[in-house]
Amino acid sequence: MIRIGWVAKVKDNRLTIHVPRVSGCGGNCNSCGASCETSIHVVETANTLGAKEGDFVELAFSEVHSLRISLLIYILPLLFFIIGIVFASKFFDMSEIQSLGIGFVMLILSFICLYFVDKRLKKRVQDSIILRSIIQRPFQNNS
Repeated sequence: MIRIGWVAKVKDNRLTIHVPRVSGCGGNCNSCGASCETSIHVVETANTLGAKEGDFVELAFSEVHSLRISLLIYILPLLFFIIGIVFASKFFDMSEIQSLGIGFVMLILSFICLYFVDKRLKKRVQDSIILRSIIQRPFQNNS
């Protein structure tokens, strides 16, 4: 996946890049009329191109990483919830309400697990981002 971002900060050979998120309509909000606001995603990565603050850069990251993380975020809580309900009702002979309660406890447990997994994966994902090129150096003085 290729995106264009704006270098907001350079510190210790690390870049902080602001990348606009693509909306559900593909980022072409004028055509759909939904008036959706595009938020900014902040990415930190190594400065392999010598980019400076204010530059626009083209960056690429693996779609496989995006899919894996999306599956983890959406599927893991659902699995925890279902497993909690099934185990409570089948193996502990709990009522439906009690099983549902255990399911919600497992759901909360999955969010706690995701919190810690997110901290571990953040560095790996940031290291998988590749700077492809510097698109523009605004206000560059050629003297």
